[in-house]
Amino acid sequence: MKRQIMRTAGVAALVLTGVLGISPSAQADIFACKYSLCVYEHDNFKGDKWVFTISGNECQTTGRLSDRVSSMRNPSNTRVRFYNASGCAGSYGYTAQPRSEDADLSNNGFDNKASSIKPG
Repeated sequence: MKRQIMRTAGVAALVLTGVLGISPSAQADIFACKYSLCVYEHDNFKGDKWVFTISGNECQTTGRLSDRVSSMRNPSNTRVRFYNASGCAGSYGYTAQPRSEDADLSNNGFDNKASSIKPG
């Protein structure tokens, strides 16, 4: 059973790599951000990445990417607000709509400003 599952996963990876031309690192990124909000250090989903599990209405820090977020993917069904202060203090400065992505947050005036996020 395990061999069949591994063989199927291997074939799927080969198809994604060979037919679609998607690199293994891009595949990992697609799967990591399939259900969770992902923020990236650079434009166009490049550089360091931070993955969030969106649950409830909890404020979360942007961790090692605090004040360094330049692009994001939000495949969830939840709107997520980005704050420029820790603890989701003050007013939010950017909203990631459900099932959206933004390859360059500078066009929204919020490049390298996010310190925390909160669903809602």
